[in-house]
Amino acid sequence: MELKDITNLTELKDQASKLGSSVELIADHLQDLKALNLDNNDSKLDEAQSMLYKASKLLAEFSEE
Repeated sequence: MELKDITNLTELKDQASKLGSSVELIADHLQDLKALNLDNNDSKLDEAQSMLYKASKLLAEFSEE
């Protein structure tokens, strides 16, 4: 592996970590929306929140590899 490849992989992992944090923050905001009960369709919010947390976890795992 060339130094350029290692640098690119390090940058990619850093970006994945930042994206994972952002995705988790969005999921947290969905929780806030549910708490305000602005939407009577909580099952869709639950599903979206679950998917966002899973995406966040996958991005975190990738950035740690």
